[in-house]
Amino acid sequence: MNDTFLQHQLSQENALTDALFALYHSSKHHTTENIQRFIDLYEPICHSLYNNRLSIKNFEFIHKDVFAKGAFGKVTIVRHKDQIYAMKILNKSYLISQMDRSSPMDERIVLAKNDEWIPKLYASFQDSQYLYLVMEYAPGGDLQGLMERRNFKFTEEEAKFYIAELVLAVERIHQWGYMHRDIKPGNILIDRHGHIKLGDLGSCIPINTKYPLLMVGTMSYVSPEMCSSEGFDSSLGPAYGPESDWWSVGVVLYELLYGVPPFTGKDIQIQIKLMDPKVNVQFDDSIQVSSEAKDLLSKLLHKSDKCRLGHNGAEEIKSHPFFKDVQWQSIRTSTIPPFVPPISALDDVTFFSVTNDDDDDDDEKEDEEEEDSLRDKDFPFIGYTYVDKLLEEPPREVEYEQKVEHQQNGDHLEDCTRQMNDLKQQVSILQDKNKKLSTKCEANVCKMDALNEHIAYLEQKLTAHQEESLKDTKKHLERIKALEDELSAREKESHRMMTKYKQTLEREYQQNSQAITQKLDDHMQHLRMMESENLKLKSENDAQKARIVALEKELMAAATHGEEAHAQLEERYNAKLKTQEQEYQANVQRLHLELNSLQQKLQEVQQENQSRSRQDELSSNKSKILSAMWQRDRDHLHNVQQTLADTESSLAATKREVARLKKEIKYYQLNSLHKEKKLHFPMEINGDVSVIPNLIDNIKAPMTRRRKRIDLSASLSNLSSLASRNISSDHKMNSIRPSVNDKQVKEIESQIRIEKEFIASTQRALTARARLSRVKTEFDQELHESIAKSNAKILNLQEKLKQVH
Repeated sequence: MNDTFLQHQLSQENALTDALFALYHSSKHHTTENIQRFIDLYEPICHSLYNNRLSIKNFEFIHKDVFAKGAFGKVTIVRHKDQIYAMKILNKSYLISQMDRSSPMDERIVLAKNDEWIPKLYASFQDSQYLYLVMEYAPGGDLQGLMERRNFKFTEEEAKFYIAELVLAVERIHQWGYMHRDIKPGNILIDRHGHIKLGDLGSCIPINTKYPLLMVGTMSYVSPEMCSSEGFDSSLGPAYGPESDWWSVGVVLYELLYGVPPFTGKDIQIQIKLMDPKVNVQFDDSIQVSSEAKDLLSKLLHKSDKCRLGHNGAEEIKSHPFFKDVQWQSIRTSTIPPFVPPISALDDVTFFSVTNDDDDDDDEKEDEEEEDSLRDKDFPFIGYTYVDKLLEEPPREVEYEQKVEHQQNGDHLEDCTRQMNDLKQQVSILQDKNKKLSTKCEANVCKMDALNEHIAYLEQKLTAHQEESLKDTKKHLERIKALEDELSAREKESHRMMTKYKQTLEREYQQNSQAITQKLDDHMQHLRMMESENLKLKSENDAQKARIVALEKELMAAATHGEEAHAQLEERYNAKLKTQEQEYQANVQRLHLELNSLQQKLQEVQQENQSRSRQDELSSNKSKILSAMWQRDRDHLHNVQQTLADTESSLAATKREVARLKKEIKYYQLNSLHKEKKLHFPMEINGDVSVIPNLIDNIKAPMTRRRKRIDLSASLSNLSSLASRNISSDHKMNSIRPSVNDKQVKEIESQIRIEKEFIASTQRALTARARLSRVKTEFDQELHESIAKSNAKILNLQEKLKQVH
């Protein structure tokens, strides 16, 4: 199929008529004077052509049901002039939106070749909404239906017949410069004689195309290089070539011999297996298949297209030992097919699976005037119309043509008579030669008698040798049987050990899961206890605040009647109380934040358990996954225990701070009592708050005014030193925290990076599935939910990172 052939197709009468219709209907949307003249001039011509052209009204639908339905259209059975045809109906709008994956013009051009390996094309035409292909009807159904009717059981000779014809069909398409890209049993049709025809050429594309190549076809039959074609740089050459068709041929052969494709599962699972270079095709040893067939499958299903059999042409495949007894030149005439469909009538659809068509509107087509708004769709399909001579109306001068045909037949009969006389002369010559050969044959018979005597002698010797060999063979067979029995016993023992090991792993997993759940429940209960203690401390703090307010009021009342020392003491003490109150509130707030972080970690543990459960479905080695899960759970539990320990230490420090504050308040009360009752302290505090509760027992006598001033100054100095020690201890605590924070920051950043990588890989999988199939499944919904959960987890980790900073 070169450019010259395409130009010849586009210069035909039907193609030019398509161009005229497209130009005429497109011009009706413009109102310029010159275009209006064109419309007025060609309007009667277009009306006449429109009324006389081939349309859907010229065909009778035998069955309203659909016998094949794909992404771009459907196939049904029609009748025209007492002949049965298969009609393929394609939606123009959808084809235009999917031009990068479908090629209806290439399909039409290839079908017009009318080769023996593809369905014969009788006509192709179009209207405003659909394209129509009128093709040869194959009453034997397709290979997929035959496989299902036979429960996927084929002998090796039967599989060899169908694959040999499939090789010839694919070779013919490659010779025309095209690759099929959608070879599967459902597209391999069986004609009335039992031979195959390769159908559904809608994905055909030129081998030397300059456009980017995308993944098309059914995932079970798609080649590895086609799976990785998404995002391929077309400047480096085509993403894949005709080797992809030979991969599909290998998959069909594998399915005929083993009953299933070599790679099974969901589309995304098959794609992962195809793109993994470590995963190769495996053979089921329980099914008897020859070594030649396995070798052919290994070479056809090679993941490297450069090393795949057929890379250098179909002759590599045809010369393989698996096809050594195939007569390639005469396979359609010299070989009896394994299945010849018994057809009871021309429209027999026994071997097709029928599906209902709910959107059937073929009988309600629009008139020419109603199609104007949609005629822009005609431009991509100019040249699509094609009518074979079998569908054209017969000429009026039928009698004259019949006379001419009769004359031609008479001439042909005379030629045949002359040829018959020549053949008779040749027969007489051959008979003479036969007599001469018979005399030679008699001489050879004598020689044969002598040879037979010698052969009899050799047979006696051979019989004796065979008896000895038979004895040795029996001994070897007995030895082999003993070894087979031993092997069977070992296999049973191995199976029993594997079953026991599996049960042990499952039991340990359940026990560990229960232990982890119990520990988590204990930690949650401990957290609730800590929250209740926090509430108690908060209530005590509020009571102390109220008491401090009351004492401040008393101190202010006493300060109005006191001296300048009382005012200074009140001022410094109030500042100290505010500072300590702020520190206490900060400690309580920090305690709340740590409690919240523990709750978030518990939620992360649950989310990690869910993510690990999803990952378990994709893993094949359960024991390794369980051990990894237990190790992560133990590490996470250790981190939770460490965090709880840090929280408990912080809570203990807060309690000590509250106790110190209570002691200072008692000290203040004693000091105020001393000022009111003019008592004096018998001993100095020297910054030791612990001695304050015993001071009231050591009060002996009222102090003088001068002694009051001295004790107040000493108290102020002691309070200042005590505050300075508290501040220095806080600085020490803050200097210890950064090392712990750095470790937490690194762990949080590592978790965020892992979640982002998971989101990126999941989005790439969703993109590949969307290009392969337009229908969303439950698996797509699960992938979207996984992305949403990962995004939520990233937000929680980022919030936690801010808190740590």
